[in-house]
Amino acid sequence: MLKQNEPVTVTANRLEYDGATSLATYAGNARLWQEDTEVRADTIVLDDKNGNLNAKANVRTMMTLAAKDTGRKGTAKPKPAQPTITVAEELLYEDAKRRATYTTKAHMSGPDGDVTADKIELYLAESGGELERAEAYGNVVSRQETRRAYGAHLTYLAAKDEYTMIGAPVEVYDDTAPDCKLTRGTTLTFHQAIDTITASGNGVATTQTKSIVCGTPGPAPKAGTEPR
Repeated sequence: MLKQNEPVTVTANRLEYDGATSLATYAGNARLWQEDTEVRADTIVLDDKNGNLNAKANVRTMMTLAAKDTGRKGTAKPKPAQPTITVAEELLYEDAKRRATYTTKAHMSGPDGDVTADKIELYLAESGGELERAEAYGNVVSRQETRRAYGAHLTYLAAKDEYTMIGAPVEVYDDTAPDCKLTRGTTLTFHQAIDTITASGNGVATTQTKSIVCGTPGPAPKAGTEPR
């Protein structure tokens, strides 16, 4: 999330530092930034020992991320780095895993659309400036131009520009007028660049695609699905 050997600036109303634990707690209108990366929250805690970061309450981050280039043939060409803004009630960044976890009312918005969920995880490349993978859990809604997808779990592979959603069922609404459609299945995989959807059932519930009235609302969020 933060680049090594690059300066980091933090401002806040108060600072407490515990030398025994190497924890620096910035409280009250806390703001941290390094080049194109910014974290805002009521409280930001930095662990100088292992590079972890924990932000709580009114969390808002902005990161300029590029898709990681795997160098393999047949994969999508990496897109230019563009700002991605994510808000939530808590953020935990674990440097050893290069994982940023946003929990409670998580909402990520970027150049390719936006995702809301109970929890969103971003897995970053070692450089900190590339996104390798994203995972979303619980009441997941993915919006991309005229497409809306609803499900329980979403995996995004940046190098392939591939989204795979699992649910019971997954529902994908195509709001391209006048031929709006709804596709249902237990697993749906879609690629934004080539605008395709691959749907599969589970042997019990079949996959269905049907015409719908444009603008038909999606399913209501399910209660009690907050991930642990």
